[in-house]
Order: sequence, then structure tokens, then C-alpha cells
Amino acid sequence: MFIIYLYYFLIVGLFIALAYWYGHKTKEWRWSEYFLMTLAPFAGMIFLAWLEGFKIIIFFILSGLVGLTGEFVLGFSCDKILGRKLWRYSKLSLSGYTSLLTLPFWGGAGILFLILAKLLSL
Repeated sequence: MFIIYLYYFLIVGLFIALAYWYGHKTKEWRWSEYFLMTLAPFAGMIFLAWLEGFKIIIFFILSGLVGLTGEFVLGFSCDKILGRKLWRYSKLSLSGYTSLLTLPFWGGAGILFLILAKLLSL
């Protein structure tokens, strides 16, 4: 099972390296770079769904929503408590506290935590 998860990390790493290679010299926002970056979590999710079943897709979506909500709550709380925003989003922003564009990355992070939990037998 460890080898399967190693393949997962290799696939994700490959897409991250590809996204870096493609866009590391540009300073402005490009949709093409964003879509290339999202290939990493989506490719990893599809690979695991092929191995473990459809439930991993639901887990990916729920992890994305939980991460998005957590980022919004943290950003909103810090803005109200400290009087300033910790970060700013301009594309598909939810009141400036988070962006819908972060959802695939939160989903990918959830899958990474799931893999680590399985590897550590938690």
C-alpha cells in the first residue's frame, strides 16, 4: 500500500513541477497557470478514486469545503479582532477572506492528511 501512496505523491509532485516550470517567470495572474496548478490535486484525487473508489471524490469535495470555510472564518475573525486582513483575494473572492479558487487545494490537502493518517495507522 505504501507504494501506491508513493505513486500518488509522484503524480502530484510532477504536476506541481510542471506548473512551476510553466509559470515561474510570470508575475501576473493567468488562468492557464491556475488550471495547470489544479491538475495536481485533481490528478491525485482521480488516481486514488481509481484505486479506492468513489468515496474519495466525496472526501475531496468535503475537504475542500471545510478548508474553504475554515479559511473564511479565520480571515473574518482576524479582520474583526485585529482590524486588518491577513490576506486578500481578488479572483472569485468571498468578501476578500477566501476565494473559490482555493477549493481544489483544500481538497488535495484533505487527501494528503488522509494518506498520512493511513500510513501512520491512525
